[in-house]
Amino acid sequence: MRGQAPGGRSLTSKTRREPVTSKPPRVGQESKAGSTVARRPDDAADVLDLVLSKLVDVRQRPDGWIARCPAHEDTTPSLSVGRGTDQPVVLKCFAGCDPADILAAIGLSWADVSVNGHAPASDDWTPAGPAVATYLYTDAAGKVLFGVCRTADKKFRQWRPDPAMPHGRAWSVKGVGLVLYQLPKVVAAVDLGETVWVVEGERDVHAMQDAGVTATCNPMGAGKWRATYSKFLAGASVVIVADNDPPGLQHAQKVAASLDGVAGSVRLVRAREGKDAADHLAAGYGPGDFVDLDDQEPVIDQAAAPRRTVTVGSSEGAAVLDETEAAWRPTSHGATRRNPLRSRCGLRTATPSTRLTRRPTWTSARLSPSRVRLASWR
Repeated sequence: MRGQAPGGRSLTSKTRREPVTSKPPRVGQESKAGSTVARRPDDAADVLDLVLSKLVDVRQRPDGWIARCPAHEDTTPSLSVGRGTDQPVVLKCFAGCDPADILAAIGLSWADVSVNGHAPASDDWTPAGPAVATYLYTDAAGKVLFGVCRTADKKFRQWRPDPAMPHGRAWSVKGVGLVLYQLPKVVAAVDLGETVWVVEGERDVHAMQDAGVTATCNPMGAGKWRATYSKFLAGASVVIVADNDPPGLQHAQKVAASLDGVAGSVRLVRAREGKDAADHLAAGYGPGDFVDLDDQEPVIDQAAAPRRTVTVGSSEGAAVLDETEAAWRPTSHGATRRNPLRSRCGLRTATPSTRLTRRPTWTSARLSPSRVRLASWR
């Protein structure tokens, strides 16, 4: 099967090329065969031509090329090769091989495929794509325990230091003692009696720090708070900033419940504008402008809410159905729909101009005009 190199030269997979294991001579250095190594490629097209010529089973696609990855036993092409914006070539192995290892397997390095000496930063690579931000979690003494990388499309990948792995990272936090973000600053603030703000993500933490307060969050986002994190905030004055969505509100309540009886005081607030703390501050508000949640109704986790069964007689059935009609909302296209509850139960019929957005769950298949058995009105 053939692929097309950038220079117009055809590449074939009939003959498998053995990967070069030794480092190639430097530019201008004489090789063992007596020939002089050609000068480093000057443009992106030369770089792609060089890399593709050393790969096996190269196939062209609309967005680049795909080939067998030389860094692992690859029977089905799993290496994506494309043109980069910050560097001439982008290598992505869907099996997770490091780009530096891929180049080494074909006898190259980043320096060999860089134009004007420009090579990508090694800590930008993640299994989910290049990272746009890296957040380091440390112990109270400042020793790095693990890190979190965020990509442009908001994918998060956690890693722990591992000298035996490429770039010194293992893409897992299994066995690592998880801690709060910016822990040294949190411990110092608690010792000084300062208020500590708990937000949902690392981006919010840095936004709050830029506003002049001490902030922290737990790793991995909403719903991932652990009871063990509460010990770091023992006796502290804590303000929890909830994101303006159901998961964010539930997360904030979970954190508050965990800190009950541990922290000196706990206050729940939300952004005055936008979804989160960063949006609130970006809109021109300050830490003192958050809206209190103390008087708000509690957020119920519908998935964990107990199911309830209601049995009504025929006289109450119409009233129950009238209540369900009150919860109906107009359709976006103005269409009308027959009330399914009335037709199923044999009660008086009606054709409202709105439709039910929350249908009850039937627990009995036998329905009659005299009795209606309904369950969970969620």
